[in-house]
Amino acid sequence: MKPTHVILALAFLATSYSLNAQTNYLETVKVTDSIYVFKPKINWYLGNGIAIIGTTGVFFVDTYTSPNYALEAINRLKKITNLPVRYVLNTHWHYDHMYGNYEFKLAFPECEFIMHDSTYYFLKTQVKPLIDQDLELTKQGLAQFEKERKERKASNGLAITDSMVPYWDQLIEETKEVLADYRPVKLVNGDITFNDKLTLRWGNHTLKMMHLKQYAHSEGDVIVWIPEKRLVITGDIVVAPTPYETQPNAAGMVDALQYIINMNPAIVIPGHGPVQYDLSYVKLEKEAFEAYLREAEKAVQNNIPIQEASAYIKLDDLDYKFTKGDDLAKWAYRSYFRGHIISQVYRKHNAIPKKN
Repeated sequence: MKPTHVILALAFLATSYSLNAQTNYLETVKVTDSIYVFKPKINWYLGNGIAIIGTTGVFFVDTYTSPNYALEAINRLKKITNLPVRYVLNTHWHYDHMYGNYEFKLAFPECEFIMHDSTYYFLKTQVKPLIDQDLELTKQGLAQFEKERKERKASNGLAITDSMVPYWDQLIEETKEVLADYRPVKLVNGDITFNDKLTLRWGNHTLKMMHLKQYAHSEGDVIVWIPEKRLVITGDIVVAPTPYETQPNAAGMVDALQYIINMNPAIVIPGHGPVQYDLSYVKLEKEAFEAYLREAEKAVQNNIPIQEASAYIKLDDLDYKFTKGDDLAKWAYRSYFRGHIISQVYRKHNAIPKKN
């Protein structure tokens, strides 16, 4: 999520952090006896939190889009173990993976935060200014959601169909909850940063934190490999049920996904969405990136105007494997994946007409 994508950030923020709200946003997924995923019930726009329980404490990965989700994850964790969270890893700097840092620091004052060097930099330079404006941005978000709901048109111009209306109603309701019981967010940045690799012996697990240099989903993508379980925590390199494309480097995503495939994990915990117990979804995601890069290049070579490229590129069978025909999934797929790749290729070739 680039800093210019404020609207997407607002959608993440609008998932409510009223402390009085009912805490039923998450479900607990037991992956192994000591690894749990606290997964949002809505898959594609809310990130996962992962707890790895050691002998002296908990290593937690990513802290959600809002304090309310973080608080529920903490409460769910306390039902599983009395051990404190000693470390929190932010896999990258995007808002939906670190806005709950402050709640973890309040609940576990001794815990330390781990991240890539670039994540530390972007939290300080890109995220903190938005946190400082959080209340005003939330008000703006509510106004935008209400406008879109009234006009039945999303901010990118796509129609809001009848089956999508409940989602916008949810955004509006939860944003109102935020404003009714506002709780300020404070930035918690890294205590421990690294540039390449960092290994931590954690109970019976070896946690190998590795920076992916492909400049794929963000500047500082970090994955966690646990060789004893052949388990990989991917951050937003893998996002289900529909993928994201946020960086101007879809080719880097192809390489990063291939890197994960080459690791041959038995368990894949994605940044968003259900735990995967084989590589079929990861391979499908890689296929989608490759296919859209290839077809967008063809469209440019055939001098298809960018306004017509979406209709020109026909990959309906591939698209259906992600969306299953659901209108909201189709909107997410087109808005945050398909459209971004097409625009990216056209920009690379300077094929987007300049505005007068």
